[in-house]
Amino acid sequence: MSFQTLLDIRTDIRDEIGEPMDFEGARGGYWTKAELNRRINRALQEIARATYCNENTFERDIESGEQVYAVPPQVLPSGTAYMEYRTTDDTIYPMRYRDHKLLRFWTVWRNCYYLWPIPRTFTENTPQLRVRFYGITEPLVEDTDGLELHDAYHDAVVHRVAYWALVGEDANQRADHLSAFREIVAEINLDYRVRQFQQPSDMHFEGEYQGAPENLGLYRE
Repeated sequence: MSFQTLLDIRTDIRDEIGEPMDFEGARGGYWTKAELNRRINRALQEIARATYCNENTFERDIESGEQVYAVPPQVLPSGTAYMEYRTTDDTIYPMRYRDHKLLRFWTVWRNCYYLWPIPRTFTENTPQLRVRFYGITEPLVEDTDGLELHDAYHDAVVHRVAYWALVGEDANQRADHLSAFREIVAEINLDYRVRQFQQPSDMHFEGEYQGAPENLGLYRE
C-alpha cells in the first residue's frame, strides 16, 4: 500500500472543501494548516475509539513482588488484547486473561493490570511484560508523519474533517460527507472485528505452554 501522510490527507480535505493548497499559508476565509491538522488528529482518535483499529504494543519490566501495574493512558477501555512474559533469552510465555473473580494470570480492574500469582522478588534477569493493545493514535505533527490507519480507510478522515470544515455551507454536501464517513467506519468495524478477538494465548496455551508461567520461577512460592 502507499504511505499516506498528514500532507496527503490535508491536501485531499482542501480538494473536498474547495480550498486550493496554494492558499494554505493565507488566513482570509480559508482554514489554516494548524486548524485542519487539529481536526485530522481529532478524526483519527474518533475512528480509533469507535473501531479499535489502532493496534500497538508496549513492554515494561516486571517489578519484584509487584502485582499491580497502571494501564497506560493510550490504551482504550477493554482494549488490552494479550499479555506475555519475555525472559532474558527472549523466550515467550503467553498469559491468559481471566475474569477478576477468578484472578488467574492477569486481569484489569480500576484501570490497573493485576498479575496472579504475584511475581516473586528478582535479584537479576528481570523479565519483561509485553502487552498488545488497541489504543488512541499518536498525534500527527509533521507533514511527513504517516497515518496510523490503513490507507484503504484514510477517506474516513477526509470526510469527517470536510464535514466539520463545511459548517455553515451547503447542508446536503455536509450530509454526504457525514454519510460517507459513517459507511467507512462501519467497514472498519467489520474488517477488524474478527482480528480483535484473536488471542495468541488461546492458540498456544494448550500443550507446550500449559502451566509454563508457574514453572519459570517468576512467582512467589
